[in-house]
Amino acid sequence: MADILSGRADLADLQSIRLPREVLADFARGHPMQLHAAYEMTSVDEFLNTRVPPFNDVRVRRAINYAVDRDQLAALWGGRAQATLSCQVLPPNMPGYQPYCPYTPNPQPNGAYHGPDLTTARRLIASSRTTQTPVTVWGATDARDHALNEYFTGLLRHLGYRASLREVRDDGAYFSLVANSSNHAQIGESQSEADFPAPSTFYLPVLSCNSYLPKSESNNNYSEYCSRHVDELAVQAQTTQSSDPAAAPTLWAQVYRTITNDAPCVPIVNLRNAVLTSPRLGNVQANPVLGPLFDQMWVR
Repeated sequence: MADILSGRADLADLQSIRLPREVLADFARGHPMQLHAAYEMTSVDEFLNTRVPPFNDVRVRRAINYAVDRDQLAALWGGRAQATLSCQVLPPNMPGYQPYCPYTPNPQPNGAYHGPDLTTARRLIASSRTTQTPVTVWGATDARDHALNEYFTGLLRHLGYRASLREVRDDGAYFSLVANSSNHAQIGESQSEADFPAPSTFYLPVLSCNSYLPKSESNNNYSEYCSRHVDELAVQAQTTQSSDPAAAPTLWAQVYRTITNDAPCVPIVNLRNAVLTSPRLGNVQANPVLGPLFDQMWVR
């Protein structure tokens, strides 16, 4: 950051250097024209295993979504410059995105999030009669991941579950373990990353019935979620993309609204690609997959 401010460097990618949230906030206040952020095609969520107690009860899955403080979770990911809180897995820059957030007090048509609703969460859990169920939170040991893991472990205990934490040092090993249904992973962090800007990429590979591969490390559907109704909606949306492209986004919005209601996961944030630049760097642009487009920028 000192090199950016002194002019010795022209660009710093925040995905690489991961500045502390307080430092980044100070920079944004003092140099707002030198901080640039654009949505990536990446969403972060906490999967809830729909086939394992207590999360095989939709009331419990919805309760966790009501109970989480998404503002606090977004702060763990670096704040608004690097992550935008979300109630659904589809990022805002994708076709078919419509703001929707039922998991907040007095939900509004504009989909705005107003904080957690612990009263509704506790009512749903009481009706499910699942308190005192043992729950193991899975996660990696990276500092940010650890903070997320501890947050969910503490929240589950607060809601009446016998929660414990199991962390895996290697990211690759972690995802292999939670992918395999033989391990009965109940809850843990996951990410969805699209290679191209199509709304299907946040459903078909990770939440469709075909994406669930039992007892396989190739399984990407950690929630073990399967809804024939949503599958049919997705097929209809894909077919409509060819026959009536203008109507397809509305159908995809129905897909993701239904998923949000079924709550196979707790959407946490949609990531943003943020860079710090020197005052002399112009025409700053970024690709949602590739990041900063250096060939489009110029130096005064």
